[in-house]
Amino acid sequence: MASGFRKHLNVLVPCFAGLAAMFGIVAYSPEIYREFCSATGYGGTTQRAYTDPNTTSKKTVTVAFDSNVAPGLPWRFEPEQRSVKVHLGEQ
Repeated sequence: MASGFRKHLNVLVPCFAGLAAMFGIVAYSPEIYREFCSATGYGGTTQRAYTDPNTTSKKTVTVAFDSNVAPGLPWRFEPEQRSVKVHLGEQ
């Protein structure tokens, strides 16, 4: 009789431990997801800046403005400037 109880106990204990672990993961999943997104920038969250945002770089980039409009719309859109050259970090 004791060996039958022991067999059932050897199955039930790991099942309940796994169930408890799954409930724990579900309970803390919002916090885990929030930490993952803040660390990687995934999910629309911004990444952390580790340098001073007020400094500008000597490297320049060209920002081009596009004026595509879906065909069939009754209006026209054109940018005032086609492109602008700015330093990285400049507003």
